[in-house]
Amino acid sequence: SVFVHGGLTSDHLEEHGGIAGMNEKARRWFEDSVYTPPTAAEEKVGGEVKDIVACAQNRARAIQSAMPDFLGGGSPEKASPVWMRDYSSPADSAPGNKSADTLVARALEMIGKDAARMVVGHTPQRKINSACKGKVWRIDVGMSEGVMNNVPEMLEIVHGETEDVVTVIGQKGRVPASDRAESPPPPPPVDLF
Repeated sequence: SVFVHGGLTSDHLEEHGGIAGMNEKARRWFEDSVYTPPTAAEEKVGGEVKDIVACAQNRARAIQSAMPDFLGGGSPEKASPVWMRDYSSPADSAPGNKSADTLVARALEMIGKDAARMVVGHTPQRKINSACKGKVWRIDVGMSEGVMNNVPEMLEIVHGETEDVVTVIGQKGRVPASDRAESPPPPPPVDLF
């Protein structure tokens, strides 16, 4: 299983050296972005709230400017793995991107035979569910009070000798993966008049 905040495509993998390359670039950025004490100029700010905020914003901009682009937002045409919603939007429905099945299949194939599914968050759903023929599991249930104040759930993946067992666990107990499989999109409305 591959776990990613928003989603991952073969383009992301090719551009950034695969998962190992992305992890290495992110690790270096985190290590290089550790806290540094305020500079002498920042110490002389004098405690005015607007000056303190300006210093903090300058430090954040400096750290963000060194951030690998795959950790940022990307562009509207090509979202980063952090912001991508191609596999999970609209919520609780088949993905709106008609290429989602192909995108995820290519990414998982590129990652290798051990990558049977992608587990994503970032787009709150009413309940954990799958999409793209079971290759994507959407686990953000918006349980934060500031989002949807939804009921917590978790996805359990138990690796068996011949296949994995995927189960959703919630307040009412265990639900087999088949009960949370993607529903086909509804048929288009019929104009009777």
